[in-house]
Amino acid sequence: MKKALVFDIDGTLITTDKRIPEETIDIVGRLHRCHDVGVVLASGRMPKSVRRICSELAVPCHLVSFNGALAETYGDVDASDRKILADYPVSPADVARFLSEIHALDLTVSIFGRESWIANRDDYWMGREKRGNGFPPDRIVGDTIAAQSTEEPIYKVMVRGEESQIATLQTKLDSVVFENVVLYSDRPTIIEITSASANKATSVATTLELLDIRTEEAFVFGDADNDLEMMRLFPDSVAMANSSEAVLDAARFRIGTNNEPSIADFLRAQFSIHVAQ
Repeated sequence: MKKALVFDIDGTLITTDKRIPEETIDIVGRLHRCHDVGVVLASGRMPKSVRRICSELAVPCHLVSFNGALAETYGDVDASDRKILADYPVSPADVARFLSEIHALDLTVSIFGRESWIANRDDYWMGREKRGNGFPPDRIVGDTIAAQSTEEPIYKVMVRGEESQIATLQTKLDSVVFENVVLYSDRPTIIEITSASANKATSVATTLELLDIRTEEAFVFGDADNDLEMMRLFPDSVAMANSSEAVLDAARFRIGTNNEPSIADFLRAQFSIHVAQ
């Protein structure tokens, strides 16, 4: 029976200095080359950023981006045989509603289309986002950022800023009615929105179904609350030691932190019969 490995990226597959441990690259590569183990990357990042991690992992990867709002499968390493499996942009009305609440606040805004990234300014917070993605936004558009939201489908809007400004925004959003949006924050300096129709678990399951891999045949690795539905859906769920309490409680397995060779050690143990040391 064919197997699959599903990795969240930040806090899971990569370390805090944004690299994949060499041990992980080695073991995942051997499992894929020698035993046809499939690999899925499931992240809140945009596709371009997920593909960059795929290239560093050096195996063909199927991509779940924007927390499941966009899922793509590849027949090869490049995008020549791409199939879109999930496609859930945020409605223009919800984007406009969200941006209208930001107008008077001192916040750094990123709007993500399928392949484009537009920001309102280049500052400390944008520097953090550039470091995370591994490249800069396509355009800095200043105060005209709201007008950009009508140019193409939007899959995620993210705001970054001081805790006090984010808290003020959160209070304002508590009274806003959205059509079909989920708000997510994994730290007090960030709020982001994606479509409520999307989640990582469903899009990963759809991807694996196309690959003829059952949920029981996948190891799923994660650390944050946007991984919770994956932890609950897949029997062999694996939480990093740096995970949220909810993820730790939901996962079947607990391993070391993302700054250790924890994933490689776990995979060696699980596939010890098949992988030569």
